[in-house]
Amino acid sequence: MMEMETSHILFAFGSAGKAHMRDSIKVLILGDDAFCHKMRLLLNAAEDITVVGEINDRQQALALIRENYPDVILLGINASRADCLQIVGEIYRLFPQIKIIILDDNIEEQFALDVLRKGALGYLLKKSRSKEVISAIHSVIRGKAILSPGIAGRILDELHPLNK
Repeated sequence: MMEMETSHILFAFGSAGKAHMRDSIKVLILGDDAFCHKMRLLLNAAEDITVVGEINDRQQALALIRENYPDVILLGINASRADCLQIVGEIYRLFPQIKIIILDDNIEEQFALDVLRKGALGYLLKKSRSKEVISAIHSVIRGKAILSPGIAGRILDELHPLNK
């Protein structure tokens, strides 16, 4: 597991007068407009997280990733699970140090396993509370995998040798 080195944290005051960490966690949001808007509002509460971009076009996502080089990508699942597996695999192959958290409407064990195998480090439900999403971001930065409680037990059941 990767551990993040600690360093000095410097503060600067933004235009809103709120203290922002210069060394904050940079997050890119990838999903439809409603998902991006919801995640941006949710993450505004965290002083150590900066949203560096929002995009709903998976084809243009790689260019935005190269431009902003985020620490974490929040990927909202909408339609094609095959497209999601492809983009997660591609992001992980090109940028293995970027942490990917999937947010899904439904718990699907096989898809969760597949996306984790492709390189995602987190799998949450879109209805997760802001505290859970922020905590997940901090966890993956420390190199720890994170799963929604509703899926963790089901995945462990799937992986356990007695259930095969």
